[in-house]
This record gives sequence, structure tokens and C-alpha cells, in this order.
Amino acid sequence: MYRAAVARASRSLVVPSRTLHSSPLAFKTATDKAKDVAHDVNMKVGQGLASAIEKGEQVTDKAKEAAAGAYEAKEDFKKEMKK
Repeated sequence: MYRAAVARASRSLVVPSRTLHSSPLAFKTATDKAKDVAHDVNMKVGQGLASAIEKGEQVTDKAKEAAAGAYEAKEDFKKEMKK
């Protein structure tokens, strides 16, 4: 009787090989998937902010050049008026 019970229990634990498969996605937990998505979003947001900072720096440099040019023009105008 004991042998029959063990035999029946061991047969029920066998999983058909067709239901088993291995893929990288099958090994990832929901937490791992969420971390991957958060990492991708973080990288894209960081790239966007870096691009915006670079554009801001370019605008600042152009504004400084324009201000310097305007200041020089103002000084030249003052010199011409004194003559």
C-alpha cells in the first residue's frame, strides 16, 4: 500500500516537457521588469534634459555675444557724440 501511494504521488509530480520552455523573459520577475522599464524611462528623461541644458547654454552664449556687441556699439556711439 505504501509503495502504491508513493508511485501515484511521484507520477503526479511529472510535468510534460512540452509545457516547459526557457526564454529570457520567463526568468524575469515582475520586479525585474519594472526595474528595466524604470531604467529605460530614466535614461530617456536624462537624455532629454541633457539636450535641453545644451540648448540653454547655446542660447546663453548667443545672448552674451549680442549683449557684448550692443555694449560696444553703445560705447562707439558715445565716442562719436563727444567729437
